[in-house]
Amino acid sequence: PGELRLQDLPGLEFADAGLEDQGNLEDMGLKEYVRVYTSQLERARIQRVLKQEGGNVTHASKKLGISRKSLQTKMKDYGLREEAPRSCIDDMDS
Repeated sequence: PGELRLQDLPGLEFADAGLEDQGNLEDMGLKEYVRVYTSQLERARIQRVLKQEGGNVTHASKKLGISRKSLQTKMKDYGLREEAPRSCIDDMDS
């Protein structure tokens, strides 16, 4: 087998975006490394599903298997509400 690379995980092309801002990953402890990388993977997956669903938060939350409220919270935490189209934000506020 070999080393698992981002290219081996289809649909996660944005997952390593921003990791360079986290300092030198090689100097992190395993727990911190996993936390940082998992957050980036989760953010990338949410972005991708929101795009696939045309910004519809309700449909995206169903596809992700989480509640609409949980998705709204994650979007806020990851700064994705600012990226969402106005109609998507209106949907989130209702």
